[in-house]
Amino acid sequence: MINDQFESYSIDRIQVRTPKNIKVSREYMEKVIESLKQHQNAILEHVNGKGRLFSLLCPALAWLKHRKDNSTQQENLERIRIVYAYHSTFDKQYLEEQLKKIDYKPKISQIKQQDNIQINDEDDLILIDQQSLHNSDLTAFQNSILIIDDADQLQDIRCLGKIEKSTIYKAVDELKELINEVQKMNMQDQTKFYQEFEPHTIEIIKKKLLQLYEKFDECKNYFRLKGHPIIKFIQDFVSIYGNKNYVQYQINCVQKNYLTCSKLAKLSKLKAFADCFKFIQIAVICYEENYYEQPNYLFKAITDQINMQDNIVEIQVKQYLTHLEKRFEKLQFQSIILSSNCILPTYLPYFHINHTFDNREYIKTVLVEIQYQSHLFKNLFMKLEKFVKSIPNGILVIFSGFNQVEQFRQYCLEQQPNFFGVIEQYKKVFWGLDKKTNEIADYIKSSEKGAILFDSYEKIFNKNYHFPGHLCKGLIVAQWKTLSQKMPEFQLFNDDIQYYQNRYFDNILGRSLLYENDKGVLIIFCYQNQIKQLKWWIRNQSTLEYDEDQIAEWFKNGQNSQNDDTLIESYYPQREQTTTETNIQYQRRTKQQDLDKEDKIVQISEHSQKIKRTKDVNKNKKTQRQKQGYSIKKQSKAQIESNNQQKQQEIEVEQQENLIQWKKDETEEKQEISIDKEKSKNAQEPTAKKKKEAQPNFKYQATMDQFITKGRSAQKTTARDSSDNNNMGQI
Repeated sequence: MINDQFESYSIDRIQVRTPKNIKVSREYMEKVIESLKQHQNAILEHVNGKGRLFSLLCPALAWLKHRKDNSTQQENLERIRIVYAYHSTFDKQYLEEQLKKIDYKPKISQIKQQDNIQINDEDDLILIDQQSLHNSDLTAFQNSILIIDDADQLQDIRCLGKIEKSTIYKAVDELKELINEVQKMNMQDQTKFYQEFEPHTIEIIKKKLLQLYEKFDECKNYFRLKGHPIIKFIQDFVSIYGNKNYVQYQINCVQKNYLTCSKLAKLSKLKAFADCFKFIQIAVICYEENYYEQPNYLFKAITDQINMQDNIVEIQVKQYLTHLEKRFEKLQFQSIILSSNCILPTYLPYFHINHTFDNREYIKTVLVEIQYQSHLFKNLFMKLEKFVKSIPNGILVIFSGFNQVEQFRQYCLEQQPNFFGVIEQYKKVFWGLDKKTNEIADYIKSSEKGAILFDSYEKIFNKNYHFPGHLCKGLIVAQWKTLSQKMPEFQLFNDDIQYYQNRYFDNILGRSLLYENDKGVLIIFCYQNQIKQLKWWIRNQSTLEYDEDQIAEWFKNGQNSQNDDTLIESYYPQREQTTTETNIQYQRRTKQQDLDKEDKIVQISEHSQKIKRTKDVNKNKKTQRQKQGYSIKKQSKAQIESNNQQKQQEIEVEQQENLIQWKKDETEEKQEISIDKEKSKNAQEPTAKKKKEAQPNFKYQATMDQFITKGRSAQKTTARDSSDNNNMGQI
């Protein structure tokens, strides 16, 4: 392989080599190098494209090579490896083929098993799928560079508790046998037993367990809260009557039931009952904390694979990286780098998710109030044509399910048979996207001239493809999903629940509006009680009242937004951005803007000079003709048109000269501002330098708690590989 096949980047005196024909992100690689050199963790947010793999691995491998080549103690150099965790659905062969393209030749090993991990001393790069990483003993990877790609896909599905039908039956039998044995005791032993255990409580518990056993097979028909036999059992167990006179009495009864069950569970003869009580304890806690109302909590009924006649009910909770993050805190890594394409930090400690889109003024929000769910179709039907006329390019209309999409379609046809024919005059209509029929590519292509897609949350979040949003200028949330209102002072466990609830909204907004387009309008149909909640989330947003003219003007005025080609967010726990660095970044951006304006001025000036030369030539020709005896009164029609063109050119020249002067004045004004800032910065540097020298020089591994409390978002300024926007699921 020859050197011409690679591009070389000099990043902080480290040479990073990447395949030449693959577009990578320099800013992305800079963040990787920075986190490794500073011994810190990082969250990097990316867009799609296979260049992301090389933007992650090439700088990490280059840093390892640089570290080894520049070490004075080769023999005592501590071994550092790269552990690259990819999504479990990732095509391993594709990954291996891409790694052959890099200039570095690391010793690669693939981890397949989850237990008893064996790592060779020669290994430089370890590949492991995310699920195996999650279930592995992470101590084997200590002092490594841990890179988790598509980190938002890593789910921790925990079984909080489970109960088997056969166990309930055995528990009821154990209680019956216990009561029979007590009845055979003498009077003194019975009195002693009844002093410790309430016989009435034992009868109630036995009766409720028997009722649960009889309805246990019905659990397969329920996946949510309403009507579930387990919930009915728990409600009977902890129910508090509405009459206030009985509240305290009933609370005492519940406590007595708990105490009695706890004592019974400790009896050696009641093993099955002890297992049931463990499940009851977990189920009651979840019930009292209203966890069952959260979408990541569910009852799952399964069949025992060994005893096919036995059914099992589990209480499952889906968490995202929470469990894995707690394990990170106890281990030492060179760096932990998480890569994701959506709003990511919500699952980390002390990072409460608020839908406040700071510094994203390129999104406008419209809240459309509906009084009843039955009014939704009517409101959307009446406003849809206006939205279609005022919003350019693509529009995405989201319903809670595809059945609602079909119902809305039928409603529109009943109200106006040619309704979608009218819509087709402005935008091509799509009803859901089917990957097999290549409708995704058709929708993207059609969005350039105008397209509208009606789809559901579930289909949009199909993991097999990444929804293309760079041409989506309007997101209409027709059926708003109720989100959590928990406050940040709640514990991490509750924050994780809230993250899961809000995850749909984060992803759909991120994929369709925030990250990949120039401008957008977010339109939400919601109830009155939801508007206050939504306005709190978007309080830093510019909110529009519904007005199609105002929306059209919004798109008309702004040719470009604050959104860059690609975005990247990074969070560093131990490193606060200094004023000097901020000024440097500002100067770079200002300098680039000035250069762009200067180029534009030069182009305008050249065009102006060309027009002037044409004007002078025409003027000379006119003078010569007049000298030769041509009279103005006898000018031909062509000459009159030529004179009109000359006058128009003179007007254009004057306009161009005015524009050049305005650009120059603006550039001079910015240069004066930049000089003033530079002087201010130079005045602050001695003080900042002294403070820096006074600080102790130390280095330690940041925990994930410090990771967030000291985190910051970097400016999103990288270049996107737009040709690979549909490759999200590939890496």
